[in-house]
Amino acid sequence: MNLNKGAGRTLAQDVKYVFDLDGTLTRVETLPLIARHFHIEEEIAELTERTIRGHIPFEDSFLKRVGILGLFPVNEVDQLLADIPLFEGLLEFIQRRQSDCIVATGNLDVWISTLLMRFGCQVHSSCGQVVDGKVSGVTHILRKADVVADLQARGNYVVFVGDGDNDAGAMRLADLSIACGLVHEPAEAVIAAADHIAYRETRLLDLLADITTPA
Repeated sequence: MNLNKGAGRTLAQDVKYVFDLDGTLTRVETLPLIARHFHIEEEIAELTERTIRGHIPFEDSFLKRVGILGLFPVNEVDQLLADIPLFEGLLEFIQRRQSDCIVATGNLDVWISTLLMRFGCQVHSSCGQVVDGKVSGVTHILRKADVVADLQARGNYVVFVGDGDNDAGAMRLADLSIACGLVHEPAEAVIAAADHIAYRETRLLDLLADITTPA
């Protein structure tokens, strides 16, 4: 494996693993799932797909999708996503290394709070404002590259695993990046930024194991 991407940082330092959520740890994308539940899937599915591919800026698309899905009760969305299927091997990897793993997601905290409890690790997400049980606005949109930069500033060697166009900036900055193709083909910008690509969970786990047990 190429472990020289992060100049000046080595595996003698603490390794931190940052994972995207949707389509990386989850077996389905969350926003289209919400849309199907409320029978508005066509509009959301098209926006999500175009965003993943990088055809629409993430922030613009995300605000549009929140504007649509924010009309529905937050508690109902949170419970819908609470039991969303996850990649069990990745879940176990994180649970065994909770202090070294971070989930970084552009999704809204108020929609995924119960889901995120399953990982038991540190989480960075976008934040929503709730009025009368529904999302009335977005108060913070996560920039994943900021998460990576902060970890590196603390002296950590950072591994980033992601799939969508909004992961590309963080992946370019990370010391080691893995493009995740477990649910769909990674965005072109993600593939270009990645040191490795994994289309099977077993392959991704092998890559992560190589980092934790270097020769």
